[in-house]
Amino acid sequence: MENTLTALVSILQENRIFEPTADAREPATISGMPAYRALAAEAERDYEGFWARLARDGTVRDKDTGYFTIVGRIDDVLNVSGHRLGTMV
Repeated sequence: MENTLTALVSILQENRIFEPTADAREPATISGMPAYRALAAEAERDYEGFWARLARDGTVRDKDTGYFTIVGRIDDVLNVSGHRLGTMV
């Protein structure tokens, strides 16, 4: 009988790196300590609201077809029909 775990192990040992796109990287940059302190103060003032704004899908809408393309997720996990799809192992 074939060992099915071998196939699973080979998937888990994948070494490809997918760099974020430039438009995804730019918003993640904090210009310095004043900007960091402003973010921290905002999070303290409205904890739930601050994190609720971050916990959403990043999408781009095609202007011709109207379809959405998922380009990111702040926590790298999408819930699709009860299945958790993620970018990390």
